[in-house]
Amino acid sequence: MAAEEHGDTSFVPDLIRTPLPDGVRLVFTCRTHRRFRLNPPPEANHIELHPFSLAETTNHLRRFYPQATDAEAAEFAFLTSCNPRVQALALSRKLTIDEMLKELGPAPSTVDRALGELLQHAIDKLKDRVGHVESAQIDLICQALAVLRPLVPIAVLAQISGTPESAVRSFAFDLGRPLLVKGNSLHFLDEPAETWFREQFKPAPTNLATFLQRLRPLAASSSYVASTLPQLLLAAGLMDELIELTLSEDGLPTSNALERRDVEVQRLTFALKACLQRGQYAAAAKLALKAGGEAAGEARQTRLIQDNTDIAAALLSPDRIDELVSRRTFGASWMGAHHAYDAGLLSGRNEFMPEARSRLRMALDWLYAWARQPAKERENEWIEDADRAELAMAHLLALGPGEAARFLSNWKPRHIALPASKRLARRLLDLGRYEQLPQAVQCRAGRGNRVDTHIAGRCGHGRYVGGIASHLDR
Repeated sequence: MAAEEHGDTSFVPDLIRTPLPDGVRLVFTCRTHRRFRLNPPPEANHIELHPFSLAETTNHLRRFYPQATDAEAAEFAFLTSCNPRVQALALSRKLTIDEMLKELGPAPSTVDRALGELLQHAIDKLKDRVGHVESAQIDLICQALAVLRPLVPIAVLAQISGTPESAVRSFAFDLGRPLLVKGNSLHFLDEPAETWFREQFKPAPTNLATFLQRLRPLAASSSYVASTLPQLLLAAGLMDELIELTLSEDGLPTSNALERRDVEVQRLTFALKACLQRGQYAAAAKLALKAGGEAAGEARQTRLIQDNTDIAAALLSPDRIDELVSRRTFGASWMGAHHAYDAGLLSGRNEFMPEARSRLRMALDWLYAWARQPAKERENEWIEDADRAELAMAHLLALGPGEAARFLSNWKPRHIALPASKRLARRLLDLGRYEQLPQAVQCRAGRGNRVDTHIAGRCGHGRYVGGIASHLDR
């Protein structure tokens, strides 16, 4: 649906018809009335996911209302059509059981209608509580959520609606499900709610220009807005402005070269689509050449960030870090490696530390799964020294130097950890974290002996920094 909206094609119809090896199956999920969008082959098996049974609905209800009677459970099942998503949304309102059943009643409705009515009722209650002026601001927040791509920075929503960031957070917390506050950004928990917001609040292409007037001034200060603007200009049909913007340097981030390149790539991509749609093939060819060069540069830039996540975390803005992680930008030869580099990047900022620990845990789960495989199955997936160093750095920043040393010490044979510990030491020197080096590189070898202790000890006193780097090289 997103691809169609932007005049593009999706990979899903090709993937569903791709020949697969024996014993391999792909599972695609979608809402029942959208199965035709997948364009499945005739031999595909269609498996319907059934609603909750009455017993399952009763258990679900009593998790929130332990004293609910069988009659109330039966009414709840009837009014929600036993749909788990409708039930979850209704239960998230934290009303009394009588008020909740009254909101759902008096008759059951379709899933889409039930979701829409619950969301509309929640927004109407918020508007009624805050008054006429703030009601208009809530409309602007909803409009921005319907138009902008996830993850939407709270600061951008605040500027568009003319409200403090605290007011945007209050709106999200008051609305509850389906909005999730993730750090300094908002995103939807599920697709039906996002679809409802888009259907209710997204301006038509002819009215999108009014929304863009509010958005344009923010491009100079927000790399998120600057990279989102080309897509919206294309959607609004403002082709000339998009091409002119691409050929100029107006609104490009000036303080950060990494963010500047990302915005340029977005502009070139959507300007190229605009030229193709209008049949301007000569201009499209020139833009394609330029886009190819920028894309190659972006690939090198991504590699540079992946190799230096600790420094990149200090240089990049929080919303740019969030976007890099949500795109799954990084990776290596083993499955799940992107979690390691995501953890390394996130752990460089205090505001992302809880998510960094979660990503690190997932990376270790994948690592242990890899280690349990037979040697033959690991031939195409190998853990590099850079991967070990990245995991050690994430341990150090998220859990402390002792955990980093413990992680490195667990590798067998012991000498495997030495190149990774040297990389880690270099990175700590680059960051000026001399006080953490003694604990981080003390990898235990044998019975109580330590590797590189003399190096770390000197560095701990802040001396011989230049000599240590050359010693590590030897």
